[in-house]
Amino acid sequence: MQRLTHLLIIAFSLFLLLVCPVVAQTPDSLGRIRYKYDFVVPDNGNFIAAIHAANTRADKSKRFRIFVKSSMYRIKGEGNPIKIQERGRELTISSPMTVLTAPNTSICGEGMKKLSRCQCMKE
Repeated sequence: MQRLTHLLIIAFSLFLLLVCPVVAQTPDSLGRIRYKYDFVVPDNGNFIAAIHAANTRADKSKRFRIFVKSSMYRIKGEGNPIKIQERGRELTISSPMTVLTAPNTSICGEGMKKLSRCQCMKE
């Protein structure tokens, strides 16, 4: 009986090795593992959409990677409106805060030479 159990374990192991190949990322020339990005700004949407995708994902135990391509981005806040009085005028602007609450989130950029961002008022 014990020998049969060992044969079944070996047969199952061989089955897994042949039928279910291991899907692992191969390291590059420097030994680093490159992971795919879960969200690419602006291909998949804007920066606010990337933050929402990170906050609302189902499995927060896995790392969520956001990649921001070099470009000019206008990031409008999404919080409650703020009223400002200046020189007798009252302005209502959106809150400049965008809140990232999800753990295990990485935001990576393509480069700082061409990347710029600004907080701006509603147009």
